[in-house]
Amino acid sequence: VRKTEGLTASFLGSFADLGEGGVDAAGAADFLLKRGSEFEARVRGVFELYRRFRDRIKPIGLDSISLFSEAIERAGSIETKYAFFGFGLYDFNELQWRLISEVSKHHPFTFFVPYGDGEEYAFARPTLERFAGMGFDIMEGPKSGRLVTASRVRIVNAPGEEEESRAIVERIIALVRERGYAFSDVAVLLPTADPYQDLVCEALGEAKIPFFAHANPLSVESSVAKGILNLLPLLRGGFKRGELIDFLSASPLRREGAVPRAVDAVALWIKASAEEGISAVGDEWEKESMELVEKLSRRSTGGDDRFFDAARFVHGVISRILGERKRFLTPSSWTDFTERLISLAVELFGNEDDPAYEYLNAIPTLDAVASPVLFETFASVVGKVLSAPAPPTARFGEGVSVLPMISVRGLRFKAVFIPGLVERVFPSIVRQDPLLLDEDRRKINEFFEGKVLLTEKMERLDEEKLIFAMAMNAAEDFLQMSYPRYEDGTGRPRMMSSYFRFVVQDDGSAGRGAARYPAGIDEERIGRFIGVGVEGSRRPISPQELFLSGAGRFLGGDGIVPVGSFFKAASKMVRERWGKKRFTRYDGVLQGKKAQRELKRLMVDGGWAFSPTSFEQYARCPFAYFLSRVLGVETIDEVDMISVTPALRGIITHRILARLYEKLGSEGLFPLYSADREVVMNVVDEVVLSELGKAEESEPVGLDVFWELEREKIREAVYFFVDAELEEDSPFVPSYFERSFGVGAGEDVSFELKSRKIHFRGRIDRLDVSRDASEFRVIDYKTGKLNGKYDGIEGGRHIQLPIYLIAASSILNIPIEKGVAEYRSVNMMSPGKVVRFEGAEWGEVASELVEVIETFVEGMTKGLFFALADEKLCQNCALRSACPAGHTGATYRKAEADERAERYLAVTGAAEK
Repeated sequence: VRKTEGLTASFLGSFADLGEGGVDAAGAADFLLKRGSEFEARVRGVFELYRRFRDRIKPIGLDSISLFSEAIERAGSIETKYAFFGFGLYDFNELQWRLISEVSKHHPFTFFVPYGDGEEYAFARPTLERFAGMGFDIMEGPKSGRLVTASRVRIVNAPGEEEESRAIVERIIALVRERGYAFSDVAVLLPTADPYQDLVCEALGEAKIPFFAHANPLSVESSVAKGILNLLPLLRGGFKRGELIDFLSASPLRREGAVPRAVDAVALWIKASAEEGISAVGDEWEKESMELVEKLSRRSTGGDDRFFDAARFVHGVISRILGERKRFLTPSSWTDFTERLISLAVELFGNEDDPAYEYLNAIPTLDAVASPVLFETFASVVGKVLSAPAPPTARFGEGVSVLPMISVRGLRFKAVFIPGLVERVFPSIVRQDPLLLDEDRRKINEFFEGKVLLTEKMERLDEEKLIFAMAMNAAEDFLQMSYPRYEDGTGRPRMMSSYFRFVVQDDGSAGRGAARYPAGIDEERIGRFIGVGVEGSRRPISPQELFLSGAGRFLGGDGIVPVGSFFKAASKMVRERWGKKRFTRYDGVLQGKKAQRELKRLMVDGGWAFSPTSFEQYARCPFAYFLSRVLGVETIDEVDMISVTPALRGIITHRILARLYEKLGSEGLFPLYSADREVVMNVVDEVVLSELGKAEESEPVGLDVFWELEREKIREAVYFFVDAELEEDSPFVPSYFERSFGVGAGEDVSFELKSRKIHFRGRIDRLDVSRDASEFRVIDYKTGKLNGKYDGIEGGRHIQLPIYLIAASSILNIPIEKGVAEYRSVNMMSPGKVVRFEGAEWGEVASELVEVIETFVEGMTKGLFFALADEKLCQNCALRSACPAGHTGATYRKAEADERAERYLAVTGAAEK
């Protein structure tokens, strides 16, 4: 439980509910004795753990339950008479009720409880009933001012959360200017902090409007705090690659001249270590890191030493952390742990004036409670301390108040704004306590016969209705409520909140019936900010938006060019890309003479040689081909420290099959169907175990427990594959393995196009030849899931098997028509699956193949690397972040209008889209 944060939080939450509900250790024991057998083991387990928990906590005291219990006991001993008032309160737990009861016996106590006749006030009704049962007089208090009339209620439908927040600021500026409000007369009440607090505060700050807000956690505001939080897992030990990278990437590490500021040492280290397959756990990192430094040192030639310098810098950081970690292994005092952590943080991050250090310096006071403690305990407290809110940006009442909606109880403002009113946010998603369900809570309350009050989690929805009513009533003169149509970032549609039915009418009653809103209230639909004077666009809220407005007008052919060479260049690029109906260089089409010369030079230098996969990539996305094959943009597959990646599983499997069939051939066991099965399987065992052992030594295979599972998967897939071939009465004999072909790699495999001769290059996994050498078979192993059958070259997307037939025919000097090419599954998700292309069908595809390849080669030479958005392909594309496509409709409209794309669209079938 200690190491499972979510489960720990669930238990502590249930324990808090039991304690606040009035259950002590003795009550838990009595419940278990008398009624425990009537409940599930889950409930009995929670009560038993809670009983032990309270027995351990009670001698220490100082927790909220102990302090409340002590206050209840001492309430009658206060000699001085005080008048007590409670304001804006509508719900109490059992300990609070007990304290109220004891205090009210000796002192006058007055409560102001929000209440009305509508459904939204139902949550406060039990509170009034209990006060009445305790002997309190229930009186209707004076109204705190009339509610906002319908003419002063505004409902806004915004395109997204950011525009919604900026529309709020625009309206605040208008109210201050038109009605003479002070900024302190205005409140923005948030149903949820994320994302609205940051968005609203950013917009207010940009508009130079003073505001008061509860600040973000210190870990968000302070880079040192964030660095310390990422440092803690490393000091605990047993950290993996992901945790190390999180620390290196997010921490403000001091350079001290080890690496130039312009060099991103962490990014270079991540790249180099990923390419070398560097992976380790905990203390093993020091050795692995040093080996990387030594490898890069041997490669360093005195020229570009950035990777070596980066590896040396990161190794120094790792060594320092692991050296200090030993000092955190033994229990120590809070003071000692704090001093060590601050000393290490200052050494790693510097910035001694950062507020994170001030927060940490409060921790040593815990020595008065318990000492020594384990580092785990200390680290847990550090995490909570650094996740606490940073100091507020101003004092309450000094500007616009940006507050959680729940904190508005009893407050009044001339103008109130409530954003984010969508389903699943407000009302929120309410979940029951997984340890103590609401049904269990009702039965537990019945057992204690009114002496215990466990609240039901689903009552939270009723509380939200009351909170919403109080938020609306906080507005004296103007109320604006809003919701986004779409979620920023994802574009998912949002549904307006069902709580809009509680919007007030002129007479103070809520909206009911068929009307969407009460009479006199309309919804205003706003669009995204476009610019000054543009119909449907709001006014700018800051100089930045005013500048943007001018830029938009200029790009549309109106207005004066804003000052600045950067804007001139940027606007020219935007006009060139979006202002033209044809593809431009910003869409991946390179038409300049210099670009054309460079592309042709690349083709000549490469011997006009192409691999089948390069054609397939161009067929799917010419721009992805351009990035990876022309510019050489790399995608780094981060090492998975948990288990083997699918790519690595494929590499290992291919190695096993190549070595296996070589050995079977050298021992004279072909054809397999006539060989002794036991002998064959003994060879399989030998090769599989040997190659898996080599992989374990040289590759990042992950944790032992998962590697064992992967070993078994690979072994099972190879066994099934060979077993199927043992049953196959085939005329073919495996003859060549991992057979390379093409320029500089073996036999030249040429192909005549209408315009020129090109060459193919690649590597065939396995090439089988019939015993009379009159026929052949190409086999390509597929370790991923294999579906369907071969339906032709599909516009170049499935061109590998025909090209392999051409290559094999050239290597063996056997006609293409006498060959067959197959994808064979080596995966238990599609065991025995074969996708086959028959050479006898060559006549049906030959002309199409020439047309497709001719089109692709011409496009590559002429710089036609269209960025055509395709939702399915783009979703999983590793190059997505570097792609300009993004707008499917716009790119396909250009494709339809650009005659240069016509031939590509026709041969690939993309024209249909």
